[in-house]
Amino acid sequence: MINKNLINLILISISALMIYSIAIPAYNGLGDGTLGIKGAVQSYYKNKNITDSLDKARSLSSDTDGQVFGYQNINQDYLAKLEQSIPLKKEIIRNINDLDILAKENKLKITSIKFTKPVQVKNTKSHILTVSATGDYFAFSNFLKRLETSLELYNIKSLNITTDPIENTLGYNLTIETYETNK
Repeated sequence: MINKNLINLILISISALMIYSIAIPAYNGLGDGTLGIKGAVQSYYKNKNITDSLDKARSLSSDTDGQVFGYQNINQDYLAKLEQSIPLKKEIIRNINDLDILAKENKLKITSIKFTKPVQVKNTKSHILTVSATGDYFAFSNFLKRLETSLELYNIKSLNITTDPIENTLGYNLTIETYETNK
């Protein structure tokens, strides 16, 4: 006679094996492309991450569309002023002439103007002008004010003031940087 405890133990073991053999494939999937519980949970979180990523991409896209719309609808008066400040094509001779006219209007005498080859800086080219002039302090001060309020952008990089005791005048050496855009 077989012990009842042994039979119960065998039946419990067989039941556990049957449950294990059914539960593991249900959890992992059957292997034929169907998802088990584990795969369904992973797919849910993966799809949630993809959905979140798509939502973020749509948000960024709409932000970009708004910025492009804003750039396309820039006030034309503003663009015209910007192009006067930083012209598309630099005419260095025109700059020299403009500086000479400003100096004469302010009773300064330009003794020399030198310029260098343009230097590429990102989307602009910078031109360096070295200007030497003579005249009194108030004339030079007015000249600087006119440069500052000019439509074209002038960046004074250095300024050196000297005195001429014989002629009782001041000498000015300016290094001025001007710009042009590259389109």
